[in-house]
Amino acid sequence: MVSSAGYSVLANDVVASGSYSFHLAQPDATDQFLTLNPVLLLRTNSQLAFSKRLGWATSAQVARAQISTNSGAAWQDLWSQPGSGSSGESFFTRITNSLSAYAGALAQVRFVYDFTGGSYYPQTSAGVGLYLDDIAISNADQPGNQLTNNIPAGSSFSFYPTNTGDYLLHLRAQLPGRTLDWGPSLRVTVATPPPSVLLAGKPVLSGGQIQLDFTVANYRTNMTFQLWKASNANGTWAVDNSAVFSTLIPNSKFRATTSTAGAARAFYRLKASY
Repeated sequence: MVSSAGYSVLANDVVASGSYSFHLAQPDATDQFLTLNPVLLLRTNSQLAFSKRLGWATSAQVARAQISTNSGAAWQDLWSQPGSGSSGESFFTRITNSLSAYAGALAQVRFVYDFTGGSYYPQTSAGVGLYLDDIAISNADQPGNQLTNNIPAGSSFSFYPTNTGDYLLHLRAQLPGRTLDWGPSLRVTVATPPPSVLLAGKPVLSGGQIQLDFTVANYRTNMTFQLWKASNANGTWAVDNSAVFSTLIPNSKFRATTSTAGAARAFYRLKASY
């Protein structure tokens, strides 16, 4: 993602390698940004490397590489270099920054051509401003889909993954009118598929009772079941404490039996705990 003021950020006249580089200039007195889109999970050996060339720039025009671990709410410098007040550098220099201090954090990286006030070079022509090329972040993971859910207050919570694989858990506290930063990450590897419950056919009415057969894939020892009931699908659900569960096929198929409420319509759903 690039924030620029009406000039081409892709340059092909000054490059470290390949056909193009990034070019940040200041045609007006505003900061310019180049933000790397991926949010990355950093490790102890993660590194940021890039090639830079700072050309015509005053001491008030400062090139920076920055990192954020709180979704962009705050940024910290990884590297910075003010302009020399003259033509500056005529070649690219490779910069490498260790990101080990941020291991375990979800982070974003950006480059800033910062204007701190005073005089500046407003040109956008070749050789003026900051050039960046061959940007790479190594030894970092890119998480997949991110989901945010509220959990009850307390010192623990339950996590029910839907598939096998690696999951990354982060917590943050919410106060009245304020949300704190995310805490350290916890990687959870799910090696066994979670149980799944599926109704087996239509309910059966017999002798004032209703029978609901269901199957369980990936059954767990000591699993327990509850039958929930409501008068309509969007109504208030409550546990049917009169329901009796029996085993039809060990560890695989079960039956819930409960009394019917006369001719009244009712909706049922099953909940499994383990």
